[in-house]
Amino acid sequence: ADELLAMRARRELEQGAGVDEVPGSFASVIAQMAANGHSAKEVQTALSELCVGPTMTAHPTEAKRVTVLEIHRRIYRKLTELDQPRWAPRERDLLVADLESEIELLWMTGELRLERPTVEREIAWGLHFFREVIFEATPQLYGKLQGAFERHYPEEPIRVPSFMRYASWIGGDRDGNPNVTAAVTAHAMAEYRNT
Repeated sequence: ADELLAMRARRELEQGAGVDEVPGSFASVIAQMAANGHSAKEVQTALSELCVGPTMTAHPTEAKRVTVLEIHRRIYRKLTELDQPRWAPRERDLLVADLESEIELLWMTGELRLERPTVEREIAWGLHFFREVIFEATPQLYGKLQGAFERHYPEEPIRVPSFMRYASWIGGDRDGNPNVTAAVTAHAMAEYRNT
């Protein structure tokens, strides 16, 4: 619900004042760069040196189950759907019933793991985030960045290079987990390659 409220506030700000006024957005930062006189050549040079490398890890303090995270995601989507004014009363009632079912399911689902997952489960957990979130979000990230450059540097096209380099320690980190063997690492590499 908090994320939905924050998204609504960003959307209202964007609709009222424009995308360049959304604090922390690519559009806002790039608008400031252009206003401060940074040339397209300077920006392209900086972009060509940019490398962002998020790394997945199965840290023992991250005990939240994938099942719980999935339910949270479905609840968020239901709340997002309910936020739309297009629903007839009957459709809205069905959405509310679906939302209530998801909340009840969350209530009945154990939030924390009761036992340490196997390395294979950790690999599947990490890949879940790539398949369900990262692979969808990454092109959107590049699109927002490219769009902001096109608006603020229309006379000199800026090409956004591929700068995201995802990595994972899951299945390959032998620092403290005796269950990570050469065979497990080979399995992890095969899973990552096939994703």
